[in-house]
Amino acid sequence: MRHGENKSNAGYATHNTASVTLTVLDHKQVQKLMYDIEGQPDLFIMPPYLRTQKTAKRILEKFPNVPCTFL
Repeated sequence: MRHGENKSNAGYATHNTASVTLTVLDHKQVQKLMYDIEGQPDLFIMPPYLRTQKTAKRILEKFPNVPCTFL
């Protein structure tokens, strides 16, 4: 998973893809994902986008011992 739904995915106009924010649906998607992940992942790889960091932050709370690599 890259990130939950962002405003660009939802049809809002965007000017800078790096700063696109997430929608309310993102929060629901992440909650579902947290329950759907079986077992502990080996690694999280995270690009420098704000929306990806916000999505990952909540998932990393469930898996605090999983290493995270930033691109």
